This record gives sequence, C-alpha cells and structure tokens, in this order.
Amino acid sequence: MGSLAFPLFLFPKLGFVTTAFLVGTINICAALLILFKYHKYIKNSKRVSFFAGIVFCMLVFFLIMGEKLTVSVEKGLYRDDVIYSEQTLYQKIIMTKHKDDLRLFLDGNVQFSSKDEYRYHEALVQVPFLYAENSKRVLILGGGTGWQPGKC
Repeated sequence: MGSLAFPLFLFPKLGFVTTAFLVGTINICAALLILFKYHKYIKNSKRVSFFAGIVFCMLVFFLIMGEKLTVSVEKGLYRDDVIYSEQTLYQKIIMTKHKDDLRLFLDGNVQFSSKDEYRYHEALVQVPFLYAENSKRVLILGGGTGWQPGKC
C-alpha cells in the first residue's frame, strides 16, 4: 500500500520533505507499537522506547514544519530569488528571478533562462527554415515565445 500511496497521493499532495517525515513518523509508530506489545522480550526496552519517543517527537515537529523547511531549503538551493514554487502531480516547478533573468526549473533541473533561451528555440527553427520554400512566411506551432524573426 505504501508503494502506491507515495507516488499517487502523498508526494503530489504534500511534497517530498513532508512526505518523507510522514513516512518516518508512521515507521516510528510501528516501532513503538512493537516495543509496547513485546517489551518483555526486548533487552533494554525502556531505553529503546525512550529514544524511539524522542525520534517520534522530532519527526512530528519536522512533519508540522515540513512546508517551512521545504521553502527554506529551496531558497538555499537556488542562487536567485524563488518567485514561484509548486508541486504538481508530475513534477516540482520552481521559477526564479534575478534582475531581468527568469529561470524555470523542473525537478531541480534548469529548463530555460530568459537570457539564453533563444538558443534552444533557434535550434528548433533552423531545420524548418532550411526546407521552407518561402522563409518570409513560416508558421511554427509550439516553438515557444522566445524565438524572434531576425535573431536566426
């Protein structure tokens, strides 16, 4: 059940950090339950229960603070200011801004920068331009917003 719940429900709704702390909390609860039920058969069960209780309290604290922790970690991962952050069903979307440069990151990987994204789009339009009979009137669908006539 856990292997289905993680990618289908937990990760898309809670994000990576909060989901990790939730799963850890569930695991430590299972350990505490086992310790409670079988304490007679476990050496140093009181000491182990004490440390498991401390770990449980820490995990609950981080579970509650998971969103703030995620924001803090994201700010440290990206050199520019994070202006947009969203976890979708499929990927983590981050947009950063520094002066007039916008950057889009998907799952931590840069997808484009407004400073140099014309290079990506230029490569997409060169082949159609080579084969177009009249390169003054060419329609490129899905080419993005970065390509401008005259930059090729």
